[in-house]
Amino acid sequence: MNRTSVFEIQVPLRQRYKANPKAALVTDCAHAHGNVADDPFHSIVMPMPRSGIAVPVGVHGAVGGLHDAPTPGDILCAAFAACQDSSVRMVANILGVRLEFLEVEVIGDVDVRGTLAMDAQVPVGFQTMRCAVRLRAAKGTNPHSLEKLRAASQRSCVVGRRSFILPLSRRRSTWPRMKRVVCRWRPNRAPKVRRVCALSSCQSKTASDAAHRGAQEKL
Repeated sequence: MNRTSVFEIQVPLRQRYKANPKAALVTDCAHAHGNVADDPFHSIVMPMPRSGIAVPVGVHGAVGGLHDAPTPGDILCAAFAACQDSSVRMVANILGVRLEFLEVEVIGDVDVRGTLAMDAQVPVGFQTMRCAVRLRAAKGTNPHSLEKLRAASQRSCVVGRRSFILPLSRRRSTWPRMKRVVCRWRPNRAPKVRRVCALSSCQSKTASDAAHRGAQEKL
């Protein structure tokens, strides 16, 4: 797809959503079932029902499973990685940044004592998630454009923001939440890693929101 593809596709959509905000509400769905109802270690999930695409699901060895298929945690990491990857690609298209290489890696850490109900002080869920974006843009790309790409694509990642980024007031509540989400941005695959955000900190989202709006002004 060339740069005008995303631009031309989104213009009528934006016009439609501006005229009718309710039309912007979409619903995603997944369906899980098992071939053997009493098998405690295997199931199948269809991320998009009726798509015909089925993903086998296993249970992590750390809680007694066979770990012979992707676990739900792996699939959650995959959803985060896929969403961040798509966000980078689409925003780059809008900004006119030509990508020569892009990969996204998401790693999550879980203390399984929580899900095993061994320690009430250990929350159930991921304690830390790390997202690394490695890319190489075409030679001569303006560094300012890369910074806009970083901020806007991070701001646009639906899965990352909804699942892991919470208002500070909610993070202080008793509801168990992840301690840290760390995003790393590696433009041109530089050997030195530059830490760009630690989303558990009191970092304001003003700068990223501004960059996101700047990207959308291209429309």
